[in-house]
Amino acid sequence: MVEKEPGAARPALPACDEVQNERLAAFPRESPYPIVECDREGFPIYLNPAAEERLRALGVDLTDLLPLSHVDIVRACMHEGERTSDVESAVGEYHFSWTYQPVPALGVVHIYGQDVTARRRAEERLVRSALMDALTGLPNRALLTDRLQRNADLLERHPDYCFAVLLLDLDRFQMINESLGHAGGDRMLVEVTRRLGSCVKQSDTVARVGGDEFVILLEDIGTPGNVTRIADRIQSSLAGPFSLGGREVFVGASLGITLACKERHEPADLLRDAETAMYRAKSESKGRYKVFDQTMHAQAVEQLQLEGELRRALEREELVNHYQPIFSLRTGRVAGCEALVRWQHPQRGLLPPAAFIGLAEAAGLIGALGAQVMALACQDARSSWADPRSGLYVSVNLSADQLHRPDLAEQIAGLARSAGLPPAALKVEITESMAARDAEATIATLVALRAHGIQVMIDDFGTGYSSLAYLKHFPLDVLKIDRAFVKDLTTDPGAEAITTTIILLAHALGCEVVAEGVETEAQLDFLRKNGCDFVQGFLLSRPLPLEAFQRLLASPPRVPGVSDPAA
Repeated sequence: MVEKEPGAARPALPACDEVQNERLAAFPRESPYPIVECDREGFPIYLNPAAEERLRALGVDLTDLLPLSHVDIVRACMHEGERTSDVESAVGEYHFSWTYQPVPALGVVHIYGQDVTARRRAEERLVRSALMDALTGLPNRALLTDRLQRNADLLERHPDYCFAVLLLDLDRFQMINESLGHAGGDRMLVEVTRRLGSCVKQSDTVARVGGDEFVILLEDIGTPGNVTRIADRIQSSLAGPFSLGGREVFVGASLGITLACKERHEPADLLRDAETAMYRAKSESKGRYKVFDQTMHAQAVEQLQLEGELRRALEREELVNHYQPIFSLRTGRVAGCEALVRWQHPQRGLLPPAAFIGLAEAAGLIGALGAQVMALACQDARSSWADPRSGLYVSVNLSADQLHRPDLAEQIAGLARSAGLPPAALKVEITESMAARDAEATIATLVALRAHGIQVMIDDFGTGYSSLAYLKHFPLDVLKIDRAFVKDLTTDPGAEAITTTIILLAHALGCEVVAEGVETEAQLDFLRKNGCDFVQGFLLSRPLPLEAFQRLLASPPRVPGVSDPAA
């Protein structure tokens, strides 16, 4: 750090000195950003007016403003002759990023500062939104999964350890939403959160994983009898009346319980088994709990049959794509579409992705399914664009299995070439959590895709568990705002703040923004006013079969309130 001792700020050379004149001529005095010039030992020689003004405003010394490792960085820069960037410092609630640029010919280092306080605050908000539920302040599914994994690892090391997972679903919650509105439902969820917290130890975890679904992780339970006593306590606590808007309302809960003892259990399996038990409890009688046992796997037989049918469906090419238009908020016209797979089952009819995507992942079929969806999208797009250079594009979701294939980029580029589709007309979508699993490998794959001219979109942005430090290194073109934020835009100031932050962050990263799940004109108006680039959702169009989508392209609708600047 800069030494605070008499003479630490060495006097400048006389103005008539030729070296001094040359040095000052090279210094960017009038920059609006703070810039400091130091000698090779880190002693400050000159501060530009912006730096002096910042010191006065903050009421601090230069020592406080520069990074703690300032002297070491200066010496390293002079020794190696290379720039050092993105070195941060903090003064109270303010954050600064510094770039050290050596000027060996003059024996000085120029230090360029930038106030990154707004960016850091935006990052912190995004991190909170990635780990915590905005309404209740409880851990969300991502943080819960992390804690489940920690307990599973502990059980593997200590076989006598035992923990439990309780999945809770409120009974009659939909009736409360319908009678008192979403605001009343939200107040109910906050009160439920308070009551659940009073039923468990501080070391336990209460998480919200869905609209009215909560998961309680009970650590180190001792004996299973302790779990059922807590379940009784929870149901007793929730059975009492709730005061909402001057009314007394009642809501019970159905609980599913799964115990993790003696052998390792994966977090996803624990949640699945607890959910299975919860639905069994709800189907038998609301307001009770069931402990999971293996007999509940009876439905696995049907799932096994469906898996066989899915394998044959891939062979018979029974999958079809529907296409949801994506509209530009600059022109009001269709800019492209997202391909969404459906299964045309010969007996069961048209099945939505929720009926078979999870099964495909569990059965190891998701890679083959994804490749078939991609090939269909390329063929359908080539047959739909009147001019393949029209600027229209189709985006296709990738699975985690596809993303981590080393030949993914060449495979996708080959499918586009075979269909005669220009690479610029194809985008791929990956989720934020997928990208974070193996960031280095993901970056390599995305670089390879873009080398083929294929653009990259991050789907469901703001809901994953990624590192923002890695995010800035991802070669991205588009961020998609998750529908969970869009849904609450007109009712939740937190959703408005997060959405606005995502738009600003995306543009700062050089990305465009798509908001999905737009269902009301109020949501559309907010997004348009706050600089969102593109939208998709039921307000403008549902996903359409290929023929219907082609008819839409022939006579496309316009986004309300948006005029085409080219018209």
